[in-house]
Amino acid sequence: MSIGEAFKSGLLDQVEKLKQPVEEARLIKEELRDPRNTVDYMQRVKMFARLELLRRDLEESLKECKAQAEKIGNEILEDFAEAGATSINVEGLNIYPRKTFYVSKKADKDGATNAAVCEALKNNGMGFLVANSESYAASTLKAHIAEMMAEEKEVPPDVARLLNIGEKVVLTSAKRG
Repeated sequence: MSIGEAFKSGLLDQVEKLKQPVEEARLIKEELRDPRNTVDYMQRVKMFARLELLRRDLEESLKECKAQAEKIGNEILEDFAEAGATSINVEGLNIYPRKTFYVSKKADKDGATNAAVCEALKNNGMGFLVANSESYAASTLKAHIAEMMAEEKEVPPDVARLLNIGEKVVLTSAKRG
């Protein structure tokens, strides 16, 4: 068996494993939907326990699924670049690369505390982004910085030094039709 076949086989096994909690969720949903179910106190407690365990399994499966998708997505982005492809339609999805813009606070250990960011924003005419002395809305800050960059305005250096600002390309998908 080649390395590629082993990878493919292992990956397909993982996908099948990730589907198991989803099937369990479907069965529980059907069970709860049946109007003939007369559920007493203990049955409700057991159902809650099943649902709680299932929720935990699904969250763990979702984390694994996201990690695998990101790993494969990065490889596919390279394949797209080599092939000059812009998108591909597979299994009812249009799969394509998309640029995303990000703004996030650097680590506290780098001096980028919430208070430091708020102070820098106030000192650079962006105090309107500060809710109180140690709080700001990250999404509003991101939108404001994106707007500044679109207008080709420079982000003040003492604000920029506290933030991670950039773009990255990620593989994404949309349902066709």
